[in-house]
Amino acid sequence: MSNKNQNELDFNESLELIKKNKIEDAEEILERLKNKRVFEVEVFTYLAVCKIKKEQKIKATELLNKALEISPDHEFANLNLGLILFEEK
Repeated sequence: MSNKNQNELDFNESLELIKKNKIEDAEEILERLKNKRVFEVEVFTYLAVCKIKKEQKIKATELLNKALEISPDHEFANLNLGLILFEEK
């Protein structure tokens, strides 16, 4: 199996773990993918989702801003950042 395919499987596994609220396990996979510099926008965005679930909104905001530096129009990153900012007022 190619690295690209394995990275995609790992990323999809992290999404399933988030859905099952296994945040620590999802973060571990996403951190590994972040270090490989694959799926960067998505990895930063879903790492931020993990941080939001752990009430770490400052770190989540940093991650979402990194995602938006790469892709300013990324809808899910913008949505999550907007929700944090709305909640923080």
